[in-house]
Amino acid sequence: MRAAFVRLFPALVAGFIFSAAAAELPSDLDIPELSAWSKFWDARLGFGYKDNVTLANRAAEKSPFLQSGLDFSVARLPVDGNQFLFTVSGEETRYFDTTLVDDELLFLAVAQFRRFSGKDWQWHVTANYIYQDRIVDGSTFETNVGTLNIRGHSAILRAGARRTLAGSTWLELEGVAERHLLVLPLDDYWTAGPKLTLGCDYGHRSTFNVAYAYNHRLFDQRARLDSSGFALPGPLRLEEHVVGVEWRHNFDPKRRWRSVTRLTFATARDNASGFFDYARWQVAQQLRFVSRAGEIRAVANITDYDYDVQTIAPSEAQNRVKTLLHFELRGEKKLTKHTSVFAAGEYERSLSNILLDEYDATTVSAGLSWSF
Repeated sequence: MRAAFVRLFPALVAGFIFSAAAAELPSDLDIPELSAWSKFWDARLGFGYKDNVTLANRAAEKSPFLQSGLDFSVARLPVDGNQFLFTVSGEETRYFDTTLVDDELLFLAVAQFRRFSGKDWQWHVTANYIYQDRIVDGSTFETNVGTLNIRGHSAILRAGARRTLAGSTWLELEGVAERHLLVLPLDDYWTAGPKLTLGCDYGHRSTFNVAYAYNHRLFDQRARLDSSGFALPGPLRLEEHVVGVEWRHNFDPKRRWRSVTRLTFATARDNASGFFDYARWQVAQQLRFVSRAGEIRAVANITDYDYDVQTIAPSEAQNRVKTLLHFELRGEKKLTKHTSVFAAGEYERSLSNILLDEYDATTVSAGLSWSF
């Protein structure tokens, strides 16, 4: 068994806002100096049950599990125009009753520097490191496979500039470079490209934006394929165009009710027969209620893949399609200033016109978390 600690939680990075007020005070009062630096710790321990650990189409393995995680963040507020954030987060899920999987591990580290230049300009550099060892649905990016164990390292570097335009609108240009080192049967690859975002901020720190991104993916050794799925000389290249809309709305001044809506459309084109070409639609909705007593969050995500060349079988003319559904409900209740109890339920399902691509899985968990 592997020593473990880790799991990525996609929403670990938050914004920080600083304000200062000056007032005339008697000279004999000793006012402590406020620190621009803050540190945050969060630990959690929970138990749960998953009815399809390997996301199998048949003979699903069911198992209870123990889940443990630890997060640490340090942040510097932009008192002089310079903002810094560093966070590490990890989680392990250890299964007790499976023959194929002992545990799943994920680890994340993020370092970001942001510079505010006057009222109109922001500059940022963000570096991410991810280690993962977990079961995923590989049928969307691999051939002749369903689910598989993905294990390896990823490094992502982002750098960009944001310019405030008229009123509360803004424009951001960002460059992204990624390197992924993965254990076989997956191949190592590079991804690079620009992203352009036009946004508008409005009441209660809400925002709406539209974005376009171009991603060029270069595999080290993965072969190109002809229209029947046979290998061709030379490594595979993919060009992806992504257009997205994101709407983050806070319903009240205290931001107790919060909503995030995303709609994304992407197309991918390979450098051979088009065997890997697809069109992808994704709709995601999150609704969250936050108060001093705790919070509750509901998430729904639907992703649809339509493949241009791939068919359901070599002798069939029907093109392959696949739809992924993901639903999640999580609640957290504060017991003390630093301790909370949580419970969560998750359901995911894959629908496809290829039988081996289909599965469903339900996960339930509950536990305690500690924040400092």
